[in-house]
Order: sequence, then C-alpha cells, then structure tokens
Amino acid sequence: MSDGSIAFKLRSEISIKSLDYSINCILISNNDSWEDVITYSCQNKIDFLCKTTIVKAETRFDLYLEQGFDVVIVSITPWQLLWPTKGSRLVAADLIEFLIKHQNYQQILLHGFSVAGYMWGEVLDLMQNDPKKCNNIIDRIVGQVWDSLADVSELTIGAPRAMFPRNEMLQNMCQKYLEYHMKTFYKPSTQYYIRSSQLFHTNLVHSPALFFISKTDPVGSLTSNLRVKESWDSLGVKIYVKIFENSPHVEHYRKYPKEYVAELYAFLNKLNLMQNKKKMAQF
Repeated sequence: MSDGSIAFKLRSEISIKSLDYSINCILISNNDSWEDVITYSCQNKIDFLCKTTIVKAETRFDLYLEQGFDVVIVSITPWQLLWPTKGSRLVAADLIEFLIKHQNYQQILLHGFSVAGYMWGEVLDLMQNDPKKCNNIIDRIVGQVWDSLADVSELTIGAPRAMFPRNEMLQNMCQKYLEYHMKTFYKPSTQYYIRSSQLFHTNLVHSPALFFISKTDPVGSLTSNLRVKESWDSLGVKIYVKIFENSPHVEHYRKYPKEYVAELYAFLNKLNLMQNKKKMAQF
C-alpha cells in the first residue's frame, strides 16, 4: 500500500482525505483518522466507484461521502482493458483482496460506469473460482448502481466513440484496431471479454440494482442494458431503471443533475443507506 495521502475539500465543504491503496484503487474518506479508516473505520458502509481512466466520475463520490460512506475509486486504463491477464484481472484481484482484508465494511454498494460491467465480470470470475474465500463478499453487497453500462459485445463500436467523441477519423482507426485485436488475440484477451459478459448476465449478486440509461448513448445502448435487466429479472433481482432522453455516455449526471441525484437518493433510501435524509428534500 502506498503511504501517500492527500487532504482536500469538496464543493460541499466536507473535509476529506484520499489514499492510494494501489495503482488502480484510491480510498476516500471523511473520517478524521487514517488509522481508523485503515484498521477498522468508523463507517461500516463503502461505495465502489468503478470506471475507466477516460471516464470522469469523481464528481459522484461527494454524494456518497455526504451519506456516511467511505469510497473506493477503482479505475482501469485502456491498456489494462486490452490485455486482461496483465491488466484488468490483476485489478480485479486487488479489489477482492481489499474486500477480504476490510471486513469492517459490512455494507458494500457498487457504482459502475461504462465498461465497469466488464471489470465486475472479471471480479465475479475470480470469486467463482474461490467460493470459500469470497462468499462473504457477495453476502455483504447490499446494492448496485450501473451508469451507462457498456457490454463487451459492443466494445468495438462504443469505445472509439467514447474515447474520441468529436473525431470521426480517430473513431474509425480505433474501431479497426479493436476489431483486429479481438480477432487476433482471442486467447489473451477476447475469451475473457466473452466470459465476463456471460458472468455479468448471470450475476452472482442478487441485491437490488439501479440502471441509469440514455436513449441516445452509442456505447451503453438502451437495448443491451435492457437485455441485462431481462436476465437479472429472471434471477429475481429487484431492478429500478431511469432512462434519460438525450444524454451522452456517462454524462447523465452532468446533463440531468437533479433527476440523477433524486433517483440515486431514492434508491439508497430503499436500501436504508441514507444517513442525511435532509438532502433528499433538495431534489
């Protein structure tokens, strides 16, 4: 673990600290003492914000800190996405080790953006391979939020548009490379994408879920998200869906902030995770 920490303030004037737990994981808390956070924490609930480095999701974590959560931001780079055995699967293993080590967090909430669905599929694969070690993790997950969920089946179409939204030439170049990559590197890459997608659709975690979707998102399409919903419905998962009319990929919060926060807080309230219910009245 890195011992470098940073203290700063949010717009809401909550004083917080951040700690680089690993290269891909940053632990954020408004607890006064890092000793408390690292050894047992005064909080018993934690939110995992999972994203790629091209997704700017940091503006969401203040919503959770205000409700008494500690937050871990887990990110993967495009390179780690392309080479799972040397990238995303190692990040997944780090995340599992964090959850095993920090048993004080008895209420875990997932909040994933874009290809975080793929990342979570990798976590599920590793947990499934060692159920004795990991069943405790599944039991502690009380809810899951999926924002602009992107299925790996649409990776070659969606990722270039997300990476280069205003440059058609770079979109085309990136798409051609991804198509080449998935055809050429089946064993070190593509087989893991397929396996992850299968495991995500048959999710081991049956806690309630909230989906944020846009009708015009080219990356996390409405159709693919509703396919996941249909699969989870068959597993008995309680699902809530918020569909926005016209917001770009992972930009629902920026374009519709009041609707987004109202939906998120209503979901947290259903899970009895709202510590500061006065915030709900603002939305």
